[in-house]
Amino acid sequence: MSLFTGNIVWVGDSITAGNHVGAGEDFPTLVTTQLTANGFTVAKHNIGIPSDFLAGTTQGATADGLFDSGKDRNVCVIMLGINDLASGTSGASHEATLQTFCLARRSAGFKIVVCTILPINDAATLARTKTSNSLVRGDASFYDRLVDVGAGSGTTMGADAAPLDGSLYSDTVHPTLLGNQLLEPFMTTEISALLTATGGVSRSRAQVGM
Repeated sequence: MSLFTGNIVWVGDSITAGNHVGAGEDFPTLVTTQLTANGFTVAKHNIGIPSDFLAGTTQGATADGLFDSGKDRNVCVIMLGINDLASGTSGASHEATLQTFCLARRSAGFKIVVCTILPINDAATLARTKTSNSLVRGDASFYDRLVDVGAGSGTTMGADAAPLDGSLYSDTVHPTLLGNQLLEPFMTTEISALLTATGGVSRSRAQVGM
């Protein structure tokens, strides 16, 4: 099995940026460390912006500017939209905006990894989040791999009550170090599939559990 060199751009908000954890404890860094340990040669660009919205984000242009034609694979990992949903954006509208964002990155040459949205301790926002996540699961046309971190009761980090567990979420929103560590293996699996000769164009869903 051949291993491709990779250029990985992480798009997101404060969860991706690593708020509420120490340096090197965010999941993009944990994934990069594990990929390197597994023999991959990868560059990491975490461009997550705290409090950012998917609608109107500038991260797409930033990601495109980081495309590296010298790498075998350019991968864009997206977990962005909880602020939109918390502000009243419907699940359907969020999913449509996500499609547009991802297809633009694909046109720029990226392989796309979409992460569903983690739960939040607000009933109305959680309902909109579940709608968006369901729509994303049902349409794989705009991504290459799906990491289903928001998959609900069948997972640990995605369970409705998980944000109330202080060992997993520091403030009911941001994952703790343990939370980031639980997310890492499943993200690593999906990105690894894109960095191997046999897994570059398939689609799968990884659920996050313990």
